[in-house]
Amino acid sequence: PDAVGAIALLPVGLDAPAGLYDISAALADKKGNTISRELKLQVSVKERPVEHLSLPERMVTPSGKDLERIK
Repeated sequence: PDAVGAIALLPVGLDAPAGLYDISAALADKKGNTISRELKLQVSVKERPVEHLSLPERMVTPSGKDLERIK
């Protein structure tokens, strides 16, 4: 945040229906003072490309030896 404002990234599920959503936002400054606001979030439909991945079975279901290495 600065004198002009702040930017926030909000996670929204890819399957969230388009529409207007009520959200609550709170911002705290360095002194601990908080400002709260009720806002509207516009969610729009957007087509996204689909990628299909193929993985070897060993990467999907690691063996005991692979699990030890992964840890």
